[in-house]
Amino acid sequence: MITARNVTRHVGGAKTLDDVSIEVPAGSVLALVGPNGAGKSTLLKVLSGEITPTSGEVTMAGKLLSSWSPRERAKMRAVLPQDAALAFPLSAYDVVLLGRLPHEERREPSRDRAIARLSMSATDTLELADRSYPTLSGGERQRVQTSRALAQIWEGGERRVLLLDEPTSSLDLAHQHATLRCARRLASEGCAVACVLHDLNLAAQYADRIGVLHRGKLKALGAPADILTAELLEEVFDVRAAVVTHPELSCPLVVTLGPTTSECSDASRGVGEPLAAP
Repeated sequence: MITARNVTRHVGGAKTLDDVSIEVPAGSVLALVGPNGAGKSTLLKVLSGEITPTSGEVTMAGKLLSSWSPRERAKMRAVLPQDAALAFPLSAYDVVLLGRLPHEERREPSRDRAIARLSMSATDTLELADRSYPTLSGGERQRVQTSRALAQIWEGGERRVLLLDEPTSSLDLAHQHATLRCARRLASEGCAVACVLHDLNLAAQYADRIGVLHRGKLKALGAPADILTAELLEEVFDVRAAVVTHPELSCPLVVTLGPTTSECSDASRGVGEPLAAP
């Protein structure tokens, strides 16, 4: 449904993406993982069309992304950015309703309002509908923005793409799972979903495939059971880890044991030991 081919992105003298090729088929969830600065958010922005690659191309539904008009692109591709600042005192409901703007030429306000409420119900935010958006907590704002993205592509069947940049970063445990269950439900309806995640266990539980980015390169891509190995985690994340079979689910479970090398000067001291005198 959406594909990046040999994408490279230069910023100054550095490559933030280095010859990355990746596909997000319709009906699947792809999780992008990797350490800070690996290129995950940059790749998502390239897939969304927010930034243009220095070289390579992105296609959506077999057509160059750059050839879609902004409105037509927005009708079938929704993005949840990592930061969605909004200082205007709009209600949470009005923020969600913004997701319907690409469809405004249809002039069906009653349908748009119904879709906005359905998307808020899907993210457990209906009770926040009348609240002023700037007064919401970080997690509440994140869920409202997820509702806005859902409302944008609520219709469309298999011709939909949902791109989520750290959709669970501000959420409590229950809402982390609820958000990713929603993503899986959309995938079951034919939507292509790509999300940046830091929690490897959430990626293992909800993604069909995991793409591991490291220093701008696509280090590995495949099913969670094939990708999440102790050796790869040590190489990419610089952590010691045990990867075992989840006791209840058919996916791997990652148990991190700490960094392979410590940059903290007092890491070797016992708990409660005083710092050495300068």
